Amino acid sequence: MPRVTEIERKKFHSILDAAIDKMNRPKNANKEHWSMIPAYKLFKLLEIEVKELDLEVAFGCTHNTLEECYDVINIAMMIAYNTELFKNDS
Repeated sequence: MPRVTEIERKKFHSILDAAIDKMNRPKNANKEHWSMIPAYKLFKLLEIEVKELDLEVAFGCTHNTLEECYDVINIAMMIAYNTELFKNDS
């Protein structure tokens, strides 16, 4: 059995799409583009989002828990996108 089943892969893609949709919400329209933010600042933002997710999980999972997961996913993707290795792959 593969580590990630086809059903899980489809669900992961669905989660990723929801995270990306969150980035495209109107409230984020005027934020600086992540390609202009240094990795160390993105990492600090990631630490904040992980702490927020930690609080959500500690106090019982709610709708906000999923929203915090999206934030963690998005910032991790921004860091990956900004790395030289990833840029050279595209």
